[in-house]
Amino acid sequence: MSYRYVHRLYLKSLPSEQNRVGYPSFIKIWQEKAPNVVFQKPRTDLCKTCEDHIKNIRIAIGCKKEEEKIKYYTEALKHLEQAKNERDYYRNTIKKVQKSYQQLFDGNEVSAKKLISPDKFAMHYRRTLHNNYIIP
Repeated sequence: MSYRYVHRLYLKSLPSEQNRVGYPSFIKIWQEKAPNVVFQKPRTDLCKTCEDHIKNIRIAIGCKKEEEKIKYYTEALKHLEQAKNERDYYRNTIKKVQKSYQQLFDGNEVSAKKLISPDKFAMHYRRTLHNNYIIP
C-alpha cells in the first residue's frame, strides 16, 4: 500500500470529478492531519512478536499511557536485540561452514583423510519455518 494507491481509491470513491483533490494536495493534507499514519516498507518482514509490540505501543500512545508505552518499547528493544544476536550467530556459523568446506575441498578432489574425520570441519543444517506458523 502507498499514498498513491490510497489517493487512487479516494478518486474512485467520489461520484463525480468535481470536488477532487489532486495528489500533491492530498499528500499535503495527509501530512498535516495524520503525520503518524505511514506505510510499512515492502521489504520489511516482521515476526508476530514485533507486530504485537508495534500494536501495543500504538495503543498506549493513543490512550496516552506513558508507562505502558515505555514498557512495550523496552520489551520491543529487548526482542530486537535478541533477534540481532540470533542473526549474528547464524551469519557467523555460515562463515565457519563456508571456510570449512573451502578447506575440505582442495580443488576438485576430496581428500579421503578429511572425509574420514568430519570433526575437523563444521556443518550447518538449516531449517526454515514461517514466523507466524499456526497449528490448528
